Amino acid sequence: MYQNRFRKLMKEQNELTPIVEAYKEYKACKQAIEDSLQMLEEESDEEMREMLKEELSSAKSQKELLEEYLEKRAQVKKQQQEMLNEKIAKQEQERSRLLRSWNNERLLSKASNAYEANAMTEAVTDSAFSLG
Repeated sequence: MYQNRFRKLMKEQNELTPIVEAYKEYKACKQAIEDSLQMLEEESDEEMREMLKEELSSAKSQKELLEEYLEKRAQVKKQQQEMLNEKIAKQEQERSRLLRSWNNERLLSKASNAYEANAMTEAVTDSAFSLG
């Protein structure tokens, strides 16, 4: 029992680790963009400004790539959840159908038993009248 739970948690951790790392990198890119913009405002040396512009451009590109990656992962997770919800709904429908069928069978069995008991009572009663 615990091994299955542990395996499931490890699998989930392995699936989440790249997302967490991408998000950390995304936050770092956002911070690098803010820092570069602030330094650009304060910097007067043209060489340093060019270097900051390149750093800013690189951070923006990386941020866009990470946004795309995170959005795609979110879409995949959403699709997986929708598929799981559909599967659960189908299982619930099947369970309800089987339960109704089982209840119907129980009712038919009770009715059949009652009919047989009634028929036996009538047969015994008829025998008693014919003997008497």
